[in-house]
Amino acid sequence: MKNFSLLLVVIFGTVFISFSGCTKENKVNDSGLVSFDIDTVNFTHSMKGWELYSWLDENDFSYSILMGTNRSKTNSEVIHNKIAVNGLDSLKRLLARMPAGEVIFWNSYPESCSMPNQEIIDEITDFCSTRNLLLQEVTY
Repeated sequence: MKNFSLLLVVIFGTVFISFSGCTKENKVNDSGLVSFDIDTVNFTHSMKGWELYSWLDENDFSYSILMGTNRSKTNSEVIHNKIAVNGLDSLKRLLARMPAGEVIFWNSYPESCSMPNQEIIDEITDFCSTRNLLLQEVTY
């Protein structure tokens, strides 16, 4: 029982540290996204890469970045993710925080997600390339 209690403390402590390291203060903005200071986000290397999601939100695209896994994400996970931004400039600021050499998979799933026009895709691809980030589109 003592070992089980210690295990729970370690697990909850790890989860708390993992989720508290990205922001100083989180608030929901007008777009329904959690607002945070992009300059406080620190990405580390991800063995399974990173997952980028995009969706049209009013007149602009919103973007969400999650650590790569072997499973599909739900709409809620993508849209209510802690690391989600609205607009191309905010996405670039966020991508600039990633260490060089990271792989980013741009997903068009789940159903709430969509890709921006080719001009924006090319701009984001070029931006990633200049930062030595490998961006790959994933289609379903």
